[in-house]
Amino acid sequence: RPLYAREALLPTAVQFCMYLTFTSYTTFLPLYARSLGLGNAGFLYSTYALALISTRVLGGRISDRFGRSAVIIPGLGCIIVALLVFACAFSPIFLYVAVSFYGLGIGFAQPGLSALTIDQLTPDRRGLGMSTFSQGLDLGMGLGGIVMGAIAARFGFSIMYLCGSACAGLGLAIF
Repeated sequence: RPLYAREALLPTAVQFCMYLTFTSYTTFLPLYARSLGLGNAGFLYSTYALALISTRVLGGRISDRFGRSAVIIPGLGCIIVALLVFACAFSPIFLYVAVSFYGLGIGFAQPGLSALTIDQLTPDRRGLGMSTFSQGLDLGMGLGGIVMGAIAARFGFSIMYLCGSACAGLGLAIF
């Protein structure tokens, strides 16, 4: 029996690239916020969550009506913009802009990639296919913390977020 579903590899690779950036966002945001003069990063996470939830509600309908690309491409674009804003931030307001774009991006791209994966699978391979797809998230988050942490330690937060935007850009290129 196969260990992965070949037809799920493209969305898995895109999700992997996308989630390489997620751990850098969640793990290092409080430290980055503090370095820019924001004492408590809690409202940044709430802002992200509001953007994420509002996008998921709208994104599903757009994806079903206009196709998966109609949410995946703008979603990855929003993630790239968010990470570039993070990289260039010089005050806390930029962090709020960045987390908003990041929430919009994840909220559009992740459900679109999930739906794309399901679209490509026959009913008897959906379990294996979704397992394959989920590995992109797991591996991206697991390796993202290590890789992005090493980049941040050596070169600083701005370079780490620039590298993150390149990872998301690679995901967009793969798609």
